[in-house]
Amino acid sequence: MVAICDIVESKMHDYAKELPHKPKMYVDYRKMLRDKEIDAVFVGTPNQLHVPMAIAALKAGKHVLCTKPLADCRAPPRSSSPSPASPAWST
Repeated sequence: MVAICDIVESKMHDYAKELPHKPKMYVDYRKMLRDKEIDAVFVGTPNQLHVPMAIAALKAGKHVLCTKPLADCRAPPRSSSPSPASPAWST
């Protein structure tokens, strides 16, 4: 693990103590996504944040693993999110 991100810094520091090496720590996921050393991210946030954070990570060129549900609504996530082929996807 290269980095962790949490808006609750004390929680992040407690988790980091359990790791074999000290990771980089971020409180802003957008800053973390700019880190060139990070290849992939795991999105394990409240449901309503899954789609915007996963899309931001994909736009930053990261591989993404996301807990389910992908979206916090009954409509399919694809209807509210641009696909990689759509013009809205490009950065």
